[in-house]
Amino acid sequence: MIRPMIPELHISKVQSNLYEARLLDGKEEIFPSEFYESITDAIRGVAEDFPAEISEFLEVGYVDVSIGTQWVGKMKAEPAALAEQLVNLAAAVWQSQEERGACVRQSA
Repeated sequence: MIRPMIPELHISKVQSNLYEARLLDGKEEIFPSEFYESITDAIRGVAEDFPAEISEFLEVGYVDVSIGTQWVGKMKAEPAALAEQLVNLAAAVWQSQEERGACVRQSA
């Protein structure tokens, strides 16, 4: 059985107040990258412009973390809440990695 791939919205920080939003289907870009002033704006902008005939769901990621599959309708309605989830998760992962790295360096 062939499972359809859910497109991925990958957001990355380019610089302060500039975020790149890439829409991927596997490794291929679906549309050219777009740039936004915030993660919230990126989520909202992509959701508003994303064609429903492609999918009603997107995998949403920032840096190296993902908050999983999200309904595009929720992305339109609650972009700030989803952005906060992404940032909090990325911070928690970063902190965990820093602590683990510190433990490894101390024990070496």
